Amino acid sequence: GPVEGSYLVYVYSKVKFTEYDKLVPGMKAFYVCTDEEGKCYINGGEANSVVTNYIREISLQDDMVDLNNKAVAEYNELLESDDELKAFLADLSSRIDASVGEILAKAEEEEAAAAQAEEQAVQPESQEEETAEEEAPEEQTVTIKTVRATDVVNIRSSDSETADKLGKAQIDDEFTLLEEKGNGWSKISFEGRDAFIKSEYLEVVSEEAVTQETEQADASAEENENTENAGNNGDVQTVTVTENVNVRKSASESGEKLGLAYVGEKLELLMKQADGWTRVKYNGQTAYVKSDYVE
Repeated sequence: GPVEGSYLVYVYSKVKFTEYDKLVPGMKAFYVCTDEEGKCYINGGEANSVVTNYIREISLQDDMVDLNNKAVAEYNELLESDDELKAFLADLSSRIDASVGEILAKAEEEEAAAAQAEEQAVQPESQEEETAEEEAPEEQTVTIKTVRATDVVNIRSSDSETADKLGKAQIDDEFTLLEEKGNGWSKISFEGRDAFIKSEYLEVVSEEAVTQETEQADASAEENENTENAGNNGDVQTVTVTENVNVRKSASESGEKLGLAYVGEKLELLMKQADGWTRVKYNGQTAYVKSDYVE
């Protein structure tokens, strides 16, 4: 490990579900440390940037990437050959999503009730301060990275060497980077959709930090959309929620929560952004959800 008495442990396992007879393969990484008494324990949340960077570097090594890909390939092979497993996992995912959705909904209701109680208990010092605070626009900074292919490499539909090929990147081809994953793959924008390339064949060529006043941008976008809709009766594009996901006022995980979209719910699509967020229409207003959770 990165410090004395620490270890990075990769565990390959086969999981037995109570409602499914066969063993399901998988792999997980654990950061193990040693306490003052010399006993080892799994460190679940005390990692700093040094530890995080070390784990990332090890995970990107060829042998670890190959090991992870083997586990993924074995899982995918079992999944493709066993309809019973597909049905079981689909049902299990639905039950988990429903349970998580209920928990999140309850937590949000409690949070809203607590915020309302606090708002009623604390009076603003003056009407001018309250008005100024309401009018102050929220600023948001988004970093957009452009990457370039350093070799001829396959472009795939998911982060696996067994996934469908969508095309082939040539040397010096450039793409917008959406996400750099810890398993050695990078998610990029390719021909209007998400795609994946092995990270070792990409290099960052530019980074652009874009700062915008979120409330003003949203209001302007909503006004433009309303104007276009007034003169255009064309089909409305939608996206379907694939996992329960928070709906936010701005394209940021710290943005104000407007609600929770549930699996199977359809949202009106306004724009799929390069920063990993999708702009949608939610309860009559412009909102944002993470692109990973809609299709």
